[in-house]
Amino acid sequence: MNTHTESGEADPPDSNQLWALVHGELAADAAEAVRAAVRADPELARKLDEVERFDRFLSSGLATPPADVDEVVS
Repeated sequence: MNTHTESGEADPPDSNQLWALVHGELAADAAEAVRAAVRADPELARKLDEVERFDRFLSSGLATPPADVDEVVS
């Protein structure tokens, strides 16, 4: 799932992994790894929040997304 840098550290989760987390599509260990990365990185936490809000928008059937959702997929 995650690739690793030359130093052996896991790359941060990408938007596909964030969407998969929101939809419950990750295995338990992968989901925990993404949650840990989100807890450690405020920017990643902001991206997850945007994904969650945009997902709620898509589920709601509203015509206009929330004004503060700038970018959902980077």
